[in-house]
Amino acid sequence: GDGVLVFGGIDAASAKLGDLWELCTVGSRTHYELTLNVEAVLTAEEVDADLAARQKGAAKPKGTPADELAPLPLFDVRVLRTALEAALELPAEAVTLSEPASSGGCVSLKLTIEPLLAIGWRAYGVDGEELPRAVLCRMRDRLLAAGVPEVGAEAADAKAGDPKAKGAAKEKTRKGSVEELEPSAEEERPPPPEMGFAIRGWALAETQESIPGVLSWRQWPASGGAIAARSGHTADVANGLMWVFGGSSAKGSLGDLATLDLATTDWTRV
Repeated sequence: GDGVLVFGGIDAASAKLGDLWELCTVGSRTHYELTLNVEAVLTAEEVDADLAARQKGAAKPKGTPADELAPLPLFDVRVLRTALEAALELPAEAVTLSEPASSGGCVSLKLTIEPLLAIGWRAYGVDGEELPRAVLCRMRDRLLAAGVPEVGAEAADAKAGDPKAKGAAKEKTRKGSVEELEPSAEEERPPPPEMGFAIRGWALAETQESIPGVLSWRQWPASGGAIAARSGHTADVANGLMWVFGGSSAKGSLGDLATLDLATTDWTRV
């Protein structure tokens, strides 16, 4: 194919590796998006001044309800973004926020986390490609733990008073459409930071995107007759075979030659 094969090497603990990975240049990616309904926490004076400015800007009479006006002029997306970057322990290039839209008395924004390719992210224990799911699942769990409701049909069904619907909604709210990460039993939830914003509701969506040219890693299955794990070897592909020579194993230097049939994934010592 058009990918790049990587065999062996050493890991972070300096142990020799004997697995085979392919860096694919075509494929698909799952896109995760968290919608947040956020309310700016303002002083009474700021609220009055803000409402007056919005009414004047929209040429609306005094007394027009806030939910009939444009989003808060005092709502600065840059401030919220900076707060989220700090709370999620992520660099600026990984966090994307949509333009705010009015949603009742709140402002609705869509939060996406960009994958950071070819690196690991220790704070979440995942590779950069898995960062969007890991980050948004953790944020969803913290919002649930804080009692912030999920916005959706399930919540509406639960409020109707049907115990079965309420139980099903609670179960689906907890698990969502996204596979839940196992929380750490010893993880202590820190108090919410003083961000100047209150999150009133959320919704997590998962969609599949086909992206030509996207980079993603795929591990090849284990094959018969695998050779010793090694690093410092040479490898090349010709005529449907990957040729591997030499290197060093945990026991010392190697001088063997082996081929991997890329069609059957079988190793043969030459």
